[in-house]
Amino acid sequence: MVNDDWIFSLYVKEMCEKQHNVNNKGKLTEEDYYIENGNIVLTHKYHLNRGYCCNNNCINCPYK
Repeated sequence: MVNDDWIFSLYVKEMCEKQHNVNNKGKLTEEDYYIENGNIVLTHKYHLNRGYCCNNNCINCPYK
């Protein structure tokens, strides 16, 4: 996992925010991402659960 990857930074930010939400445990599951060429790629399912587009042209974005 590459820690300087922008998507990793976005993920950490979102998970920190979600930890304050009692209904969401803030945990990334194996269904939420995969590793491709050393990069974290978020799945279609993850984006749908997020509920909005981050405007970073994600490969699996259902909102574009």
